[in-house]
Amino acid sequence: MQQQPSEQDLTNFGILMQNTLNHENNVRVKAEQDLKLMEKQPGFVMLLLTFISKQLTNKFMGAQSAIILKNLVKRDWDVGLILKNEDKEIIKSGVVDIMIRSDLTIQEILSEVITIISLHDFYKNWTTLLPYLVNLLKTNTDKFESTRGVLATCHSLFKKYREQAKSDEIEDELIYIMKEFAEPMLGLFQHFISLVPQITDPASLKSIFTCINLLLEIYYSLNWIDIPEFFEDHLPEYSNIFLFLLNYQNSSLDNNLYEEPSLLDTAQSLVFQSINLYLEKYDEAFIPYVENFATATWQLISKLDMKIKYDNLVSKALEFLTVTSRSEKHIIFKDALPAICENIIIPNISLREEDEIIFSEEPIEYIRRDIEGSDSDSRRKSASELIKTLKPVVLSYAAWCIERLLTVKEDNGKPRYSQVEILPYAQTLLQGLFSALDNTEENEYIMKAIMRATAVLKEQMKPIMPAYISKITSVLSEVCKNPNNPMFNHYLFESYATVIKFNSDYISEFEASLFPPFQTILNQGIEEFTPYVFQLISQLLTVRQAPLPAIYISLFPNFLQAHLWESEGNIPGLVAFTSTLITKAPQELGKNNQLEQVLGIFQTLVKSNTKDYHGFRILDSIIHALPYETVANFLQGIFFVLFGRLQSKKTGQFLRCLILFFSNFAVRYGADKLIQAINQIQANIFSQLAKAVWQSSLRKVTGKIEKKVCAVALIKILFNTDLIQSSADTWKMLISELALFLNPTTDSKNEFDEDDEQHDDEETVLQTEKGISGGYKVTFTKLSFAAMGIEDPVREVQNTRLHFCQSLTNFISPLDPQQVQFVKSLIVSNPESAQAILVLMQNNGFSTSFLQ
Repeated sequence: MQQQPSEQDLTNFGILMQNTLNHENNVRVKAEQDLKLMEKQPGFVMLLLTFISKQLTNKFMGAQSAIILKNLVKRDWDVGLILKNEDKEIIKSGVVDIMIRSDLTIQEILSEVITIISLHDFYKNWTTLLPYLVNLLKTNTDKFESTRGVLATCHSLFKKYREQAKSDEIEDELIYIMKEFAEPMLGLFQHFISLVPQITDPASLKSIFTCINLLLEIYYSLNWIDIPEFFEDHLPEYSNIFLFLLNYQNSSLDNNLYEEPSLLDTAQSLVFQSINLYLEKYDEAFIPYVENFATATWQLISKLDMKIKYDNLVSKALEFLTVTSRSEKHIIFKDALPAICENIIIPNISLREEDEIIFSEEPIEYIRRDIEGSDSDSRRKSASELIKTLKPVVLSYAAWCIERLLTVKEDNGKPRYSQVEILPYAQTLLQGLFSALDNTEENEYIMKAIMRATAVLKEQMKPIMPAYISKITSVLSEVCKNPNNPMFNHYLFESYATVIKFNSDYISEFEASLFPPFQTILNQGIEEFTPYVFQLISQLLTVRQAPLPAIYISLFPNFLQAHLWESEGNIPGLVAFTSTLITKAPQELGKNNQLEQVLGIFQTLVKSNTKDYHGFRILDSIIHALPYETVANFLQGIFFVLFGRLQSKKTGQFLRCLILFFSNFAVRYGADKLIQAINQIQANIFSQLAKAVWQSSLRKVTGKIEKKVCAVALIKILFNTDLIQSSADTWKMLISELALFLNPTTDSKNEFDEDDEQHDDEETVLQTEKGISGGYKVTFTKLSFAAMGIEDPVREVQNTRLHFCQSLTNFISPLDPQQVQFVKSLIVSNPESAQAILVLMQNNGFSTSFLQ
């Protein structure tokens, strides 16, 4: 334990420090040498920190000694030649307290010290730092200088995340930071914003805005890698804060300078910095707030003159408008275009006097800035970018108009322009659209109009199908060379899906035209397109009648390769292909251990919270395609995987999928085999599983066919097994759950027995823009028309409720009076479900005497 230095030690050290600045060379050199020797002596760190803390009123000497500490930490913290563990602990325990009591100059230096240390020790080797800083923020809320020091430290601490790539370690750090810091930060933000209208003293107002600007910097840093859940949940509060800052005006904050931004200018620039980040990276979360921010933005820009100090603010504001104009909220510009052009674009694209001076006197510098993009934050460049996004293109507007006209509905819900009315112009329309496409660069509006026309014409495309296939395939071949417009590409592939769906007679032509470019895409690894390719191949396989061409069979082992499944965007299409091939050619699973490979894929998928339902889809296809004798060899492994996931990561989605799997198993192989297979894992575990799975989640199952399968399976479990004898409590619980599941009072329509049809209504389908990635990471965007209807494995059951009533009646009929009384006692133990059964039986014309 190092002792506190004496007053004499501090005096001597002060003299030494003064001598290091002496104008006489020999005195200064001697002092510097003595200082170097002193650094290596025990107790130096304690002496230095104490000296700094005593020099808070002597700014010059305090800054000099703080620089010595910073250089020592920077030089030796990770090496440890001078700074031992005890020295490091002394620095970490004292530097923050000294910093917040110091003036701005010393604060900035000591903040750098903390930042350097944190790069090595935060947070696992300096667990006290963040809680201490948070406590200081809570206890010094209205001490603006102290709060500024703490926030400056936090800013230094967190800004490193702007340069970090996402990793498990970084994610772990951010989770820790948000847990400690998020709520106090929001509270402090709201407190300062509430003070702003009340403060009349300019100095205090400037202190508050200094703190606000640091909070804005911190907010940006913590959002850079990924949007934390807390910030997403509290976007309404932060949006209110940001809008307040954009709308706030106060002349006392104006520094009356031509080039230097004021604190308010900086705050507004920082707001745009964050909302631009949100709009670029987290647009789905931020879209609901865009319109209010757009209004505030053009109102703000309209009030700013051409002073240089506003350049950064204006350029960031224009960037926001530019990004907004590319988003789904671009429609907000429709009525504001004249005002935007007159009040925003024209003033900011004009040359100022200082620009003209550079143009005349330093032409090379002007050219360098303009051509090389060194003025990427300039008003002119930002205004030019905005013009590009707002520039009206006649072809695009015409295509947009056609596409919208094809979606207009009359009051009765029918299309204003029917297929019959459009058919005479179909060839001319599509020829014109494809011709317009040749004259533009991947125009998404034209491609969307082609897609929409194809969707409206449906099977009436046959007369022009050869020309259509040829043209659209040439478009695909061209975009494969350089895919750069996700929206265009999506509509292109959706157009394929549409014609395949409604014109399956042309399956051979589709295969002949599509498989060559598909082979190119897969061989060249064009990752932007592979999710679409897998979906379309799956769709082709689905509509293809037996016998299957060899190409599909040859693709199967290739599509089981692990590297293809590593990309999340590929998985839905691969799952659809795998499931369909298993259904159409189950014999292929017996070749080259392919069943084991497929089950390995299932095991990987089902362990993931976000992909488990894909694994279940594969598993369900195996159940329906293969005989029990084949599947039985793998059941123990399958159930071990499922029960392991059930114990470790039980989610609502997983439980619903698990119920559906058990139900498919029961309707395919029999309820007895289901109970037997489950109980082989552990004796009588079915009863426990029924309570953990069916009781908790049956009524959360959605989808008409899915609900029907679950109901029919439970009917088999209840009435086709000896469950009532082996576990009457389980039987009682399951019939209660089934009765409430089937209860006719809970829905007005017989939702168990209606066709699970796919609606091709243009108003509800193809509205895919929200799901399309604005950049080029490999994501999955569903092709609406590539999705095929779900097969009903219990199609022989026409009316599920009637089937239940008949099955219950058949179950009761052979029982003696004592057994009937026992069944009744189980049913009436739950009055709500007993009433549901009574209503079901009466509504379907069955006797309810056994319940009397």
